[in-house]
Amino acid sequence: MFAFRSSYFDDPPEAGRVVDFFPADGPEQEIAVFFVHGGGWEAGTRSGMHCLMRECGRRGYESASTDYRLAPGGLFNQIEDVRTGLQFFLDDLSSRGKSRRILLHGSSAGAHLALMVALSSGDASEDLRKDIAGVAVQAPALTFEPWLDIPPHVSRIMEKAVGKTYEQAPELFFRASPMRHIHPAMPPIFIMNAQYEEMFPLDITEEFQRRAEAVGGRVSIKQYARAEHGFLYSLERWQQCEAFDDMLEFAQSLIQY
Repeated sequence: MFAFRSSYFDDPPEAGRVVDFFPADGPEQEIAVFFVHGGGWEAGTRSGMHCLMRECGRRGYESASTDYRLAPGGLFNQIEDVRTGLQFFLDDLSSRGKSRRILLHGSSAGAHLALMVALSSGDASEDLRKDIAGVAVQAPALTFEPWLDIPPHVSRIMEKAVGKTYEQAPELFFRASPMRHIHPAMPPIFIMNAQYEEMFPLDITEEFQRRAEAVGGRVSIKQYARAEHGFLYSLERWQQCEAFDDMLEFAQSLIQY
């Protein structure tokens, strides 16, 4: 039998505003892991990260996974929901005398939301940022501003998330872009890129890395052979196991950073 705890943000509970806490099974690590699920900003659930969280527990990492509201046009509410889930996790760790140093992990839309929480300003964001040791993401949307050959379906998904077209409100797409929130005090970031990534081009990821390094940021990129967009959802394939191991190795590198 395995038991975990859930905490709702509101009373009465509101759909999409809840976080799950998974314990560490053995000797505890100095960093905990906070997961943000993907799903194109309109689907998915925190339970999609439970497989990875269970393995984190076996390796001594406390972890949590948050939901966020999936309403169209609710992107900025989603960012605040993820911030709230992270704050609940930090408060839970503090209440039990645990380390508050956190690695954020997200996939696809969850990768974007994790980066926005780590990089952008918002209510109480400065207090949260000091506890974010690093960010490890797979398939992140690093810009919402349209690029030259953006696939039409990607453009439609982003417009649905923002609730406007780019022509109607370019400032919202600017605001939603992690690329526009790079700053010298940003946490270290590890980006896991799939060889067969079909949504977010590698050259944009490399441009993000160049801009971050230009202001003193630390961004590393690794490509995984024969892997596809959003591939890190279980630990059944060698690419998934390698990426998961790399993520936890990155977490260990943050202890003395």
